[in-house]
Amino acid sequence: LCNRAQLFIGNESGPLHIAAAQNTPNIALFGPGVKNVFYPKNEKSIVHHYFLARGHKQQTIENTTIRSITINEVKQSVDKLLS
Repeated sequence: LCNRAQLFIGNESGPLHIAAAQNTPNIALFGPGVKNVFYPKNEKSIVHHYFLARGHKQQTIENTTIRSITINEVKQSVDKLLS
């Protein structure tokens, strides 16, 4: 399915890396963790990374700043990859 898709949008997961390996344009949404190590690495990948809120050492839904990734940011990435 990934190689037939025009675009893949998803979080840090197996399907994301399958899409990247098949050179399917993709937008990756990454949470806190080791930066750049697990990012898909090709020109058809755009990564949005969110971080823990200040002062927190453990991720919970309440203290992540995933909400800081806006729909407009993702839409701009979609437009860039599909243009």
